[in-house]
Amino acid sequence: MKYDIYCNTKSISKNRKAAINEFTKRLSAYCKVSITNKKDTLPNINLDKEGCLLITITNGPSTFSSEELSSYINDIQLNGISTVYVVVGYNAKEIEKLTTDKIKSLSIINANISNETLMILTLEQIYRAYTIIQGKTYHK
Repeated sequence: MKYDIYCNTKSISKNRKAAINEFTKRLSAYCKVSITNKKDTLPNINLDKEGCLLITITNGPSTFSSEELSSYINDIQLNGISTVYVVVGYNAKEIEKLTTDKIKSLSIINANISNETLMILTLEQIYRAYTIIQGKTYHK
């Protein structure tokens, strides 16, 4: 599976890049991850092709526990989804322009945090989900 992650930020600070690189490295055992910063404007995402899904990540009450997210990720893999576009911190009006049933909105934290931090938490939750799917211990 491949995750194309787009974060609504101009740039990422050095200390946050280190965290992103660490989770990207850990995730490489389970999937491919690419990360792009694109400020304000939602990137051009083609949802017309088969085997793709868009997940929007926003601040708000958690919509999934770690176990539920791992089950969701496992289900989408089993249903032939090979590319997941993840957009972090984009305006709901931008997302509404993509009129499709291939959009799933998730929130992972009920706090007002930066989009950079939200992206790190997203990567962490994806990694946690894969460790649960694999039956591995998350913490070393």
